[in-house]
Amino acid sequence: MPILIFVSKKMLQRWGTEVEDEETFVPVAFDQRKRWALKSKIRLLHYPMTQSPMLLGFRDILIVLPELDYTEEELQLIFQHELTHYQHYDVLINLFAILAKEPALV
Repeated sequence: MPILIFVSKKMLQRWGTEVEDEETFVPVAFDQRKRWALKSKIRLLHYPMTQSPMLLGFRDILIVLPELDYTEEELQLIFQHELTHYQHYDVLINLFAILAKEPALV
Protein backbone atom coordinates (compact mmCIF):
# COMPACT_ATOMS: atom_id res chain seq x y z
CA MET A 1 0.00 0.00 0.00
CA PRO A 2 2.66 2.62 0.87
CA ILE A 3 4.46 1.76 -2.37
CA LEU A 4 1.26 2.28 -4.37
CA ILE A 5 0.71 5.68 -2.72
CA PHE A 6 4.31 6.68 -3.43
CA VAL A 7 4.08 5.60 -7.09
CA SER A 8 0.75 7.40 -7.54
CA LYS A 9 2.14 10.58 -6.03
CA LYS A 10 5.20 10.42 -8.28
CA MET A 11 2.99 9.91 -11.36
CA LEU A 12 0.87 12.92 -10.43
CA GLN A 13 3.97 15.05 -9.94
CA ARG A 14 5.47 13.92 -13.24
CA TRP A 15 2.43 14.03 -15.52
CA GLY A 16 0.12 16.45 -13.74
CA THR A 17 -0.02 20.18 -14.33
CA GLU A 18 -0.87 22.54 -11.47
CA VAL A 19 -3.75 24.83 -12.43
CA GLU A 20 -3.12 28.47 -11.67
CA ASP A 21 -5.82 30.12 -13.77
CA GLU A 22 -6.19 33.53 -12.15
CA GLU A 23 -9.46 34.37 -13.92
CA THR A 24 -11.51 31.24 -13.29
CA PHE A 25 -9.87 28.97 -10.73
CA VAL A 26 -8.71 31.37 -8.02
CA PRO A 27 -12.09 33.08 -7.43
CA VAL A 28 -13.89 29.72 -7.40
CA ALA A 29 -11.38 28.18 -4.98
CA PHE A 30 -11.56 31.21 -2.67
CA ASP A 31 -15.36 31.16 -2.72
CA GLN A 32 -15.47 27.43 -1.90
CA ARG A 33 -12.88 27.76 0.90
CA LYS A 34 -15.03 30.46 2.46
CA ARG A 35 -18.27 28.53 1.97
CA TRP A 36 -16.86 25.34 3.56
CA ALA A 37 -14.85 27.23 6.24
CA LEU A 38 -11.65 25.45 5.18
CA LYS A 39 -8.26 26.42 6.52
CA SER A 40 -6.37 24.43 3.91
CA LYS A 41 -5.51 25.79 0.49
CA ILE A 42 -7.30 24.01 -2.35
CA ARG A 43 -4.93 22.88 -5.10
CA LEU A 44 -6.11 21.82 -8.52
CA LEU A 45 -4.18 19.54 -10.85
CA HIS A 46 -4.87 18.65 -14.47
CA TYR A 47 -3.90 15.03 -15.00
CA PRO A 48 -4.21 13.48 -18.48
CA MET A 49 -4.64 9.91 -17.21
CA THR A 50 -7.80 10.46 -15.17
CA GLN A 51 -11.30 10.30 -16.57
CA SER A 52 -13.21 12.00 -13.78
CA PRO A 53 -12.49 14.48 -10.98
CA MET A 54 -11.13 13.05 -7.73
CA LEU A 55 -10.10 14.27 -4.32
CA LEU A 56 -6.76 13.39 -2.74
CA GLY A 57 -5.29 14.30 0.61
CA PHE A 58 -6.21 14.33 4.28
CA ARG A 59 -4.93 17.75 5.30
CA ASP A 60 -3.89 19.35 2.04
CA ILE A 61 -6.73 19.35 -0.46
CA LEU A 62 -5.85 18.33 -4.00
CA ILE A 63 -8.55 18.00 -6.63
CA VAL A 64 -7.41 16.14 -9.73
CA LEU A 65 -9.21 16.86 -13.01
CA PRO A 66 -9.01 15.47 -16.53
CA GLU A 67 -7.40 17.91 -18.97
CA LEU A 68 -10.57 19.62 -20.18
CA ASP A 69 -11.75 23.20 -20.19
CA TYR A 70 -14.30 23.92 -17.47
CA THR A 71 -16.72 26.79 -17.06
CA GLU A 72 -16.93 28.57 -13.73
CA GLU A 73 -20.25 26.83 -13.05
CA GLU A 74 -18.74 23.39 -13.74
CA LEU A 75 -15.84 24.16 -11.41
CA GLN A 76 -18.28 25.23 -8.69
CA LEU A 77 -20.16 21.92 -8.99
CA ILE A 78 -16.94 19.87 -9.05
CA PHE A 79 -15.64 21.67 -5.96
CA GLN A 80 -18.92 21.19 -4.11
CA HIS A 81 -18.97 17.49 -4.91
CA GLU A 82 -15.33 16.81 -4.06
CA LEU A 83 -15.40 18.94 -0.90
CA THR A 84 -18.41 16.95 0.28
CA HIS A 85 -16.13 13.90 0.13
CA TYR A 86 -13.53 15.86 2.11
CA GLN A 87 -16.05 16.94 4.74
CA HIS A 88 -17.26 13.35 5.18
CA TYR A 89 -13.67 12.00 5.49
CA ASP A 90 -14.25 9.69 2.53
CA VAL A 91 -10.54 9.51 1.64
CA LEU A 92 -9.68 8.35 5.15
CA ILE A 93 -12.60 5.90 5.26
CA ASN A 94 -11.49 4.43 1.91
CA LEU A 95 -7.97 3.99 3.26
CA PHE A 96 -9.30 2.15 6.34
CA ALA A 97 -11.47 -0.03 4.09
CA ILE A 98 -8.45 -0.99 1.98
CA LEU A 99 -6.41 -1.80 5.08
CA ALA A 100 -9.24 -3.88 6.54
CA LYS A 101 -9.66 -5.76 3.27
CA GLU A 102 -5.92 -6.49 2.93
CA PRO A 103 -4.69 -7.47 6.40
CA ALA A 104 -1.34 -8.62 4.99
CA LEU A 105 -0.46 -4.96 4.35
CA VAL A 106 -0.59 -3.98 8.02
